[in-house]
Parts: sequence; structure tokens; C-alpha cells
Amino acid sequence: MPQEMSAKQEKFIELQEKKAFEEKEEAVKPAAAPSAEIAKKTDGKEAKKPEKKEEKKDAKPPEKKREVVLERIYTVSLKDAYSKPQMKRANVAIRMLKDFLSRHMKADRPNVHVAVALNNLIRARGSGRPLKKVKILATKDKEGVVLAEQSA
Repeated sequence: MPQEMSAKQEKFIELQEKKAFEEKEEAVKPAAAPSAEIAKKTDGKEAKKPEKKEEKKDAKPPEKKREVVLERIYTVSLKDAYSKPQMKRANVAIRMLKDFLSRHMKADRPNVHVAVALNNLIRARGSGRPLKKVKILATKDKEGVVLAEQSA
């Protein structure tokens, strides 16, 4: 039985190496130029369109850096969410957090965002038992957008 396993493992390794080798060869090959017949039938503009689409797929949009204007650390009490029905408590806690931040950071409610990690922290014990207190790092950028993250 151990010999069969080793043979299977060897075959698997060989296949992996073969795939890796083929991928390297494809990366080395230059892109194939369109055939002469296609170039004669179509204008130069139409021939360039597929290339542009490929460039768009490969190119990532440049990341915008936030210019932080204001940065504060808060400990927010969410215990008032426990006065609501059990299965709505986590939603109410997130709403309370956003209201707190809009009030203290002087921002409009739609411009307040909670990071995914902070949301998962609040809901870690389920929607019926959210955290009663949470320490957050709130940053406000130049455009007035407030981002709440988990504080260390």
C-alpha cells in the first residue's frame, strides 16, 4: 500500500512540474501577431480593440491614498442594543456605532463606514449577543468620509 501511495504522489508531482513548465513556456512566447488576411480585411482601429481589452483586464486601477484629517480613538458602549429584540441586536449595535461616529466626528451618516474586521468583531458571538463595548480607531479624510477600524 505505501508503494501505491508513493507512485501516486510521484505522478502528481510530475503533472505539477509539467504544468509549471508549460506555463513558463507560454510566458516566454511573444504574443502572436494577427494574420495578414485579418489585417487586410479590418482597419487598424478594429485590430487594436482586443489588445486594449486585454490591457484593461491586466491593469489595476491606481490605489488612492486617504489624506487623514482627523484621527481619534473611542471606546463606544453598545449595551443599549440589548434593549431590542434578540435577533436584531447586532444590526442595532452597528447602527448605534454609526450614529455615534457621525455625531462625534461631525460627518453625515452616509459617509460613515465600518471596516469589515470591526463588523466581524461586533458580531463574533452572533447577532443575538453583540459586544457591549468596543474600542475603535476613527479616521476622517479630506472628503469627509469617516472610517471606523478595530483599535489595537
